[in-house]
Amino acid sequence: MKNFFFSITCLVIIAVILISCGQQSKTADSRAKNDPKAVKTDAKTKPAGPLLTAYLGLKNALIADDATAVSEAGNQLLKALGKIDHSAIPGGKLNDYKDIVDDIKENATHIATNADQIAHQREHFESLSNDVNDMINLLGAPQKLYVDRCPMYNEGKGAIWISETKAIKNPYYGKQMLTCGAVKQEY
Repeated sequence: MKNFFFSITCLVIIAVILISCGQQSKTADSRAKNDPKAVKTDAKTKPAGPLLTAYLGLKNALIADDATAVSEAGNQLLKALGKIDHSAIPGGKLNDYKDIVDDIKENATHIATNADQIAHQREHFESLSNDVNDMINLLGAPQKLYVDRCPMYNEGKGAIWISETKAIKNPYYGKQMLTCGAVKQEY
């Protein structure tokens, strides 16, 4: 009789485990459909690709404390904006997209035209980073990206930047405080 109850108990436990595994799989599938990272390969996210490439080049020039390279990267970013296929932007997002692009143009122009003022370039990079983050939130990320935050920039108010690597390399302070900051979000 003990063997019978033991066998029944084992079968019930195995059934519960199998049912639980099936539920977790469905939950994981459901999360993947609702996860913004899951749309990375969606064709609708590709319009931001050239913009992000130019932005990351600009960020890396700031890390190197090279104001001339930052200015050139600002011009590349302006050119990248001209290459974006607006027909690939979903209709319901077009007005938000245009607002973000207008802000990006303004900040990129300031960065491009002030090759001798890296502090001024960094001020506009702060706004530019917020704009690019808004763009990623609107259209999705075409690649793995990190939102990093420096808590000290702008008199302790802090500022974010977008990075293609998980390692912290601070564009607001460059070589002065290269590793100041932390990853706040991943796309």
